[in-house]
Amino acid sequence: MKNLIYPLTCLALLFTHVARAEDLPFFSSLRAQIVSQLTIASNNLPLDKKLVTGLGSNLKLIDKTKPNLISGAASLGTLAKGLGRTSLSNTFLPIVVSTRAVYLDFIETEKGLLEDRLADTIPGKARTAAGTSLDKLSATIEAANTNANLTGSLKSLSKAATALGTAQKSVIKAETAKPGADFLLATITESNQGATTFKPTQKTILDATYDPFSGEIDIDGGEMKSLGGGRFQVRFLSLSAIVPGEGTHTLSLTNANDGYAIYERGIVLNINAPYPEVESQETYLTVDPVNHRLGTGTMTITLDLDANLVWGEFTFTAKGMEDSNLEVSMTGSFLVRLEVFE
Repeated sequence: MKNLIYPLTCLALLFTHVARAEDLPFFSSLRAQIVSQLTIASNNLPLDKKLVTGLGSNLKLIDKTKPNLISGAASLGTLAKGLGRTSLSNTFLPIVVSTRAVYLDFIETEKGLLEDRLADTIPGKARTAAGTSLDKLSATIEAANTNANLTGSLKSLSKAATALGTAQKSVIKAETAKPGADFLLATITESNQGATTFKPTQKTILDATYDPFSGEIDIDGGEMKSLGGGRFQVRFLSLSAIVPGEGTHTLSLTNANDGYAIYERGIVLNINAPYPEVESQETYLTVDPVNHRLGTGTMTITLDLDANLVWGEFTFTAKGMEDSNLEVSMTGSFLVRLEVFE
């Protein structure tokens, strides 16, 4: 059988009676065919001892396989080799291929469910680790789907089953992990400045407030960097969103009724003086004070009052207020503990 490789299109054409909802290890069709062929071979004279022995060994393997994904995927590879050595390899090949499709469909469905669960977790190391596990799972699924060699594909399928188990454990850890430290991290590309990283801390400015009466959330971050000679660069970002309550919401940042962004960058002299001198300043807005759109942008934000947290991701472009020829683009993420207005 190892020399007979069917195209992937046969998955949709052959043995569609393999039930997607049957219990693991998904071997009902394969077992039924082995039993049928074993009955025929046992009644044929002269007896083909090699065929009967081979079919019997593979039947025992099926019956000994534990009803879980990892054991089933591993046994499917062994069955493919064993049945491929019999004189009925062409009879069993399409069922093996179809069973492989059932496994891949099951694993891909489980991966989708894990991705949905991970999307609801709090950002942090555990979430990042779970995302890495899901990426590795995706790679093994891709290998199993695209490898034209059946033996190689089944090896990747076995790895995918193991990777799914690892991903499941990682997602559970992410779901039960405690929130990490507050952060706001963004990449900024500003006219005449190139691309830079913006990473304010609570030592500079990093806070979030929520007003339960209006539903308004404000996230503010700022940082200061010495340029030498008494000159400092000061940068400030404010993200505002109006949400209907707890949960995850995707909002526009170009409508003051949903959300907006303000980014400011300035060069300040003698910052510790009673009245520091501002050498230059530029303010970028996604909407102007009368709610005219000045850029593009969206924010996905999650409000969790039990955890007293807000987190999410954002991306936007904005025009300069002092000079409309200037533009900034920013992409970032955040997790900040809330101050709630009473």
